[in-house]
Amino acid sequence: MKTQMIIRIDEEKKEKLSKIARAEGKNSNQVVRELIESYLQDRNIE
Repeated sequence: MKTQMIIRIDEEKKEKLSKIARAEGKNSNQVVRELIESYLQDRNIE
């Protein structure tokens, strides 16, 4: 089951994240999901 998470982030960081994500052919949501998945895997939490 998927759920929504709302986070607060500086406007400048959001813009940088969006720019990098677009350069990789992704959107910022995809990048954040990948980062969370990597964070959990690094800590053996699934």
